[in-house]
Amino acid sequence: MRVKYTVDSTAYYLNIHTNNKTSSLGIKVASKDMLILCYQKDTAVLRDISNHLKNIYENERKGTKNKIKYTKTLHFMAQEILFHIDAYVLAEAQIKGIKVDSNKYTEKLAELIDKLIVEPSKVADVGANITKDHDSAIINVGYTARIPSGFMINKQFYKIGESLGSPLENTSDVWYECSYKGETKKVKK
Repeated sequence: MRVKYTVDSTAYYLNIHTNNKTSSLGIKVASKDMLILCYQKDTAVLRDISNHLKNIYENERKGTKNKIKYTKTLHFMAQEILFHIDAYVLAEAQIKGIKVDSNKYTEKLAELIDKLIVEPSKVADVGANITKDHDSAIINVGYTARIPSGFMINKQFYKIGESLGSPLENTSDVWYECSYKGETKKVKK
């Protein structure tokens, strides 16, 4: 489903899906919209997006047999989205032979990609809680290693992501509309 998210009077479109069987939600990271939101906006924006995603998950869960409430913190959800887009950009850069400046974080991330990722995932899959998301510990450690050089990583990964030719997200068929620090509104039944 598509979500229209507005921040600073600019609309960005997110492609998400909720999965009641696995009690998770996914957000497509392979788009120009996500590159901008993850690498050019403050992390408060990602936490706000996480809040809207949590609301959407709970709304879509109503009337289903899924009894798992979404209990992850907004900060943890935001770092998971950021970690997934970092892994996607770095994996694609490795495949295409694009040089990435090496630092402690990119080296650790490259190791994880080699061990855990068969092919780059274009979706950040965020489980409803720690028991539903087995990558949580790895992501938390990875994010901690990212903090000291976050600004430089954002700048470099945005540039690489742009060179990958990530498309703008489709703007049709919007199910939800939300805005920075605003409410989550379902617009399609």
